[in-house]
Amino acid sequence: IQASPELAAVMLCCIGDDSVDKQAAARHGILVTNDPVSNGRSVAELVIGELVILARRIFDSVGEMSRSVWKKNNQARYELHGKKLGIVGLGNIGRQVAQLSEAMGMDIYFYDSAEVPTEVGVAMGWNKCDTLRQLFEGSDFVTVHVSATDERGRSNAGLIGYEELAGFSEKDTESPKIFLNLARGVVVDPDIMLRAVKDGHV
Repeated sequence: IQASPELAAVMLCCIGDDSVDKQAAARHGILVTNDPVSNGRSVAELVIGELVILARRIFDSVGEMSRSVWKKNNQARYELHGKKLGIVGLGNIGRQVAQLSEAMGMDIYFYDSAEVPTEVGVAMGWNKCDTLRQLFEGSDFVTVHVSATDERGRSNAGLIGYEELAGFSEKDTESPKIFLNLARGVVVDPDIMLRAVKDGHV
């Protein structure tokens, strides 16, 4: 704001407007607007791409191929079809992710603390989870799509803790155990995330 004296407006194409100092903008007569819908499809498609890349461990293959190593194996590599996707937050983006994933043959599980999204998920025939722990225990992948605060204005910081991430390990079947956070970074503490990875839960 200080660097742009002619600035008239700030347009956010994302969920929420917490990344802008709205009081400072107001003092300078700058309009702050939010469009949470326009890039929703882009985010949903990005999730599908990340699921494929992580499930097939393409990041490992890129490094191997750059060293002229060709390991033609399926160790710890998975197809999405038949796997269970857990979605935290069934808003505009979460619903699109669910629909795209379902079309690819995945089973959809979801957790949302708000009443309307929950009713929508149930009406769509998706599997409602009562707790985040239950969601992680039943899912091969979990992707998060929540705003900075919940429907009651409470912060979503620390929403996902170690106990939830450890739920990935409760399954009897072989699982990718992949966690995606396309919401705010504060939804999960980086130290907790690192601990869960080191402990083999993610």
